[in-house]
Amino acid sequence: KNEEQHFLFDDNKSNVYSAEASLSLYLNSQNLMKQQKYKEAEKSYEKLLNIEPNFSKAWEGLAESKIMQGDFEISIEYLNNAIILNSNISTHYSIRALVNYYLNLFDKAIKDATLANSIDPKDTLALIVLGAIKSFEGDMVTSNNYYEEAIQISPDDSSIFFWRAKSLRFNEMYENALKDFNKAIKLDPESRSPYYCRAKMYHKQEEYEKEKADYLKTIE
Repeated sequence: KNEEQHFLFDDNKSNVYSAEASLSLYLNSQNLMKQQKYKEAEKSYEKLLNIEPNFSKAWEGLAESKIMQGDFEISIEYLNNAIILNSNISTHYSIRALVNYYLNLFDKAIKDATLANSIDPKDTLALIVLGAIKSFEGDMVTSNNYYEEAIQISPDDSSIFFWRAKSLRFNEMYENALKDFNKAIKLDPESRSPYYCRAKMYHKQEEYEKEKADYLKTIE
């Protein structure tokens, strides 16, 4: 009767613990995320957590899979679980900061991003969130300082240029935004988000042929 209580997710009751199984599932879950198979990654992380429920990085991964499916509220719960299990991993906080940013809970986002940065000053996501919020407030000098710090840490990370491009576009600094969108695309030509956001900028500038070309890239 009490057997159900040992399992967090009902679909995976047959699993038993082994270090090899845990590692295999974790690597498989990460690969599914890289392949943008977010629902499959979710199931894989759930299976892993049935084997090893105290693995905080698995809770973080499950949260990321839900974020990519647009389920922000449940991702917060999963990240809270991760933090309860291990409060010394910066990415638990920086990813929660990102979710709070998406939910327009900027005070909470700043608190989490700042904490993540104090744990690991090289956590680029924390710097991105802080930069994005500063740009939203109209403080592009401080915003750019955060982005530049992130670029110094990880100069080949397309997401940093993508986020800075969005911040620049938001503040109608279109020339510099275009440079960063182009850089993001050069670093990661398979990502569709920079094309989509650049298309929106082209629309604002009434460059409709360029807008159309970018939208076509997003559906290839």
